Amino acid sequence: MIKVTATFTQFQNYSFRYNTKMFFGNIYSTCLGTVFMLNPGSASPINSDDLISQKNTVNNVEVHLDQTMHSVKNMIYFHYGKNVNGYFNIINLFNLRNENLNEAIIILNKIKNNSKIKEFLFYDIQKLNNIVLESPFIWLAWGTK
Repeated sequence: MIKVTATFTQFQNYSFRYNTKMFFGNIYSTCLGTVFMLNPGSASPINSDDLISQKNTVNNVEVHLDQTMHSVKNMIYFHYGKNVNGYFNIINLFNLRNENLNEAIIILNKIKNNSKIKEFLFYDIQKLNNIVLESPFIWLAWGTK
């Protein structure tokens, strides 16, 4: 069994996804690692009622896996087997949701210095440090088109 949850925020016409965790099995107390990805692409809430409105944040939303998440899942199953229990943190280099990477980078460069958006766009360094310290290993993964 696999489940992915995340926090979604809609702010100033931009959508962000962060605090993403990929849960495996039935026991979630063990951190298996952290995966760094580029940015949230097509992964979206499973329940359409969880879709967010302007200036709204919704926590612990169950997420459809995108192509990169499926690849990560397959690698985890390959390494640990199908009976793995625990979770992986998914950290994006920036949290702006956009499937089109070229467009996402253009938008990132326009908004990255906006102090109101930064709290959603990037991880707080102390929080990021704590996530990395709990992780037995760090993995880099991103999709290509």
